[in-house]
Amino acid sequence: MNNHLLEVIESSGGRTKVAARLGVTYQGLNDWLNRGVVPPERVLPLCRSCDWRTTPHQIRADVYPHPDDGLPQAFRKQLVIPGESVTANSMDH
Repeated sequence: MNNHLLEVIESSGGRTKVAARLGVTYQGLNDWLNRGVVPPERVLPLCRSCDWRTTPHQIRADVYPHPDDGLPQAFRKQLVIPGESVTANSMDH
């Protein structure tokens, strides 16, 4: 079982509420937790339904290899480059 994900789901209203927000059954959500794998197409909706208390990278690093992958711009970390500050996705060089 994925304890991190379980804690996030419980702090987001519990399995029943999160499953309903995602349009899946309680049992379907439990299957993900027991297998420790969330289907790739469900990662972003799950993070969104939990108010981004977890990141796509934390759930599926194989699909979202960079810690900022899949995050809304407001949640992305700032990169510090000497002499300037830019977001991870605004670098053009």
